[in-house]
Amino acid sequence: MMLRMRNFYNSERNENRFLWIVFVLALIMKLVFSLYILFKEGVVNSEYLYWASQFSQGDFVSPFSTMSRMNVAPLLSVVLSVFLKVFGSAGIPVCVFNSLLGAGIPITMYYLGKELAGNRVAVLMLIWAFFFPDFFKYVPAYLKETSVFFLLPLTVLFLVRSVNTNLRLLYVIIASVAFTVLIHIDERFIFYVVVFPLIFLISKTRIKRKVRTLLIWFGVFVVLSTPWIIRNYLVYNQIVILSTRTTVFTSKLWGENLTTFNYSSHEKAIDKFKNKHIEQAKSFKKMYGVDYREYSRNEVLLRAFINYWQPSFFKPTYITYGYRPIKWSFSHNIMGWLFYGIFLPFYMLGMFWLIKQKRLIFLFIAIIPIIHSLLHTYMVSPLERYRVPMNFIVVLVALWFTSEFFHKVSLSKIGRKLFKIKSVE
Repeated sequence: MMLRMRNFYNSERNENRFLWIVFVLALIMKLVFSLYILFKEGVVNSEYLYWASQFSQGDFVSPFSTMSRMNVAPLLSVVLSVFLKVFGSAGIPVCVFNSLLGAGIPITMYYLGKELAGNRVAVLMLIWAFFFPDFFKYVPAYLKETSVFFLLPLTVLFLVRSVNTNLRLLYVIIASVAFTVLIHIDERFIFYVVVFPLIFLISKTRIKRKVRTLLIWFGVFVVLSTPWIIRNYLVYNQIVILSTRTTVFTSKLWGENLTTFNYSSHEKAIDKFKNKHIEQAKSFKKMYGVDYREYSRNEVLLRAFINYWQPSFFKPTYITYGYRPIKWSFSHNIMGWLFYGIFLPFYMLGMFWLIKQKRLIFLFIAIIPIIHSLLHTYMVSPLERYRVPMNFIVVLVALWFTSEFFHKVSLSKIGRKLFKIKSVE
């Protein structure tokens, strides 16, 4: 059986055929699901659609009456504006667009698994990604999630490939392009512009080649980011990277903080956020009998870290600052364990095993979810949707560790008896 499986993967033609079948099946499933939701429930408007309607009229620069400060990354709104201009509406085009990206996710996971952990883990990653509910959930929505779910592993895949091929120029460029597109979809990943290229330093190549690769990475990023920076300068009269949310940090170096909608940046907005959730907490308490209280600063950070990694909330409770109510359905909790929670212990064991085996490239990728969790702990944003894009790395490390473990057991004396494998003297 194992020999037949190995021969199958040795045939590139068979592998390509298999992946095309998976892609088509995933595409059909996501299309059917998204169109069903679209026609049954419609799509809730979002800020992305608001800006898309402005862009579709050719108005990219002048301030607008309702929201003069763009609080989201631009690219999704630009894509939606094309749909509005060409088709007159974005509902069905969004379903098709997101379904195509969603169908590409299992394929990307397969190649990443193959690159880092071999064929067996690659197939398991594909199966996990094919059925993961969150890769269906956001397909009908005017939201960034599906694009992020596709672009993040794609970036990681080509980062790994570039290092595995002695920093091949094509892979470096693709990785940088994918990453730049990613941050123009979700500006929160801008932090990784200096984290991801550190993987190039692991490559067993000359320092001169590493420096050249770093320059190419940042060069592609700067060139592709410049048009929107120019647009933002014309609108805000200061350098704004991606969206006004980044001015929370850049205002410490230049310009002013333009993030009027972000509760983390303005006292009035913080009070508004707090009052809103306290009102929700009062209703939540009446309904479920669960009291709320405001956490101390240290408790806020500790609970944010725990809540970030938490796979389930079986009981009604509060997160963030102690007064943001949360209650998951039974099915939500079960899915949280099946597709994420059961992998967590093996992810942690896998981290130690990677260190022991000195798998530096894999270890670099494995650490990324930890970095992500610390960022969202600091920002006190321990929401599931901020963790989900990183789940694939947790699952990949866990599957690799379990595969390695069973391989070691099968080769041991006890394992040979258990699996009835004859020892070859």
